[in-house]
Amino acid sequence: MKARSKRDFKENWQQTVTAIMALVATLLVSFGLITAEQSAQALPLVNAIVTGVGGIIAAVTAIIGIFFKPSTK
Repeated sequence: MKARSKRDFKENWQQTVTAIMALVATLLVSFGLITAEQSAQALPLVNAIVTGVGGIIAAVTAIIGIFFKPSTK
């Protein structure tokens, strides 16, 4: 098995978070705290939120990159 690098995590963090939330939803359904229908409705919302957070992180990173651009003297 290949060792994972920081680059792998940076590229796949959204999939990891979505999978963790799916696991949490599965556990909640198995303990009877929510129904399967509620879980099925929540997972697309979680995916949309995680994607939105990724977009916000990318935008903030781009803005910081603009302000702290290396000078060309």
